[in-house]
Amino acid sequence: MISVVISTNNTQGRYFVKKNLEVLLDTPIVDDIHICHHNFHQYFRIDHERIYEWTCWDQNLKGGLGLATRLEIALEVKHKCILLVDDDIELNSDIINRLYKEHKENSLRVIGTEGVKLNPLIKEVKPYDFQEDYVDVVYGRVIMIPKQLVDLFWKNESVLDSYKDKSIPPWNGFDILLSAISTSEYGFGNYVINPKQGKYYLDKPLNKVYGQVRFRNRIVNFLRHHFDIWETDEEPLY
Repeated sequence: MISVVISTNNTQGRYFVKKNLEVLLDTPIVDDIHICHHNFHQYFRIDHERIYEWTCWDQNLKGGLGLATRLEIALEVKHKCILLVDDDIELNSDIINRLYKEHKENSLRVIGTEGVKLNPLIKEVKPYDFQEDYVDVVYGRVIMIPKQLVDLFWKNESVLDSYKDKSIPPWNGFDILLSAISTSEYGFGNYVINPKQGKYYLDKPLNKVYGQVRFRNRIVNFLRHHFDIWETDEEPLY
């Protein structure tokens, strides 16, 4: 069974979250669903015995957990398999089931729907490329992880003390740290599936926002040396 954590902050989040909840509640392998509300002005209440709501609107401020708030909530979920989802994504049961299929084949990997290879040259894997592949970093907008990786994240979170408060919101790069820890601890390649259909982006992801690309590059290079992973002949560009 799967536990789900949804982070919502945007104006369109209400529409997509409600739409995704219908899919999640109708997917047999999904159990408890946790909604992290980051925006007081976009807050909406949902009453359902399997849905748990968290008010997190102070966490996007400097010193807050920001994008990593979902991983704090993930410590409280019921199951060992966790699906993390942003609020500008449309899911379908096929995506969820295929992520879970890959998870069962190797439960220690980070699995998602888009990511990037860092060695030897950048080969970005995007949803519209219609391919499945091993990647170094899985982007955090849709990812499935084992709960033990959440525990390892918090044991290692001080590694990024110099970076975590320097983005808005804080903790842009939580997905890079998750991917790095998985690679360092278990030695398996992380993986992205082909989402086929039902997945749409309404906001420009942080890994594409001007200024954030260089910031994430610095995190990649720092973690590469810290964990002695992602070896390349050249400095990897994110």
